[in-house]
Amino acid sequence: MAPLVFGARGIAPMGYAALTFVLGVTVGMLVRRTLPAMALTLAVFAAFQLAMPLLVRPHLMPPITSTFELGRSRPPRAPARRRRTPGTAA
Repeated sequence: MAPLVFGARGIAPMGYAALTFVLGVTVGMLVRRTLPAMALTLAVFAAFQLAMPLLVRPHLMPPITSTFELGRSRPPRAPARRRRTPGTAA
């Protein structure tokens, strides 16, 4: 998947929303003014949105994918060994 598309699919938008909320609350507590806190949160989040796909994500390892056939049975396993309990016949 292209680095710029990743942020718009799956669970990533919910993670970005949670990050923005926590960032906004933190900046609001530090700045203690509504409008400057909103502007600073927007600026930091925009910088994060640009830095993540362009600078960080290309250096991450690609995911490991595997495919298998659904109709196929599992390979045979060794039979389970029965445990003997004291006082019972074999």
